[in-house]
Amino acid sequence: METDNKFNQLCVWQGTVLGDSTIEDFVNFFKETFNARIQFCEEVTTNGNVEKDEEGGRNDILFYVHEDDISRFAVKRLE
Repeated sequence: METDNKFNQLCVWQGTVLGDSTIEDFVNFFKETFNARIQFCEEVTTNGNVEKDEEGGRNDILFYVHEDDISRFAVKRLE
């Protein structure tokens, strides 16, 4: 996925699905909750790891955080 050059911090939200929500809903959630601009990347399903006997099948969402919002997002998320 092509990204605006100001959205350069890739993040993974493990165990998350969009479900009935839209990408716009997802973006708005981060704006309202964390006061952070994000750009949706994709939703993926993990394959697992044979060596660690992990099944896989977990859904994760990948998104980029705007470079000017990284510190604000990180601090709020860790509270």
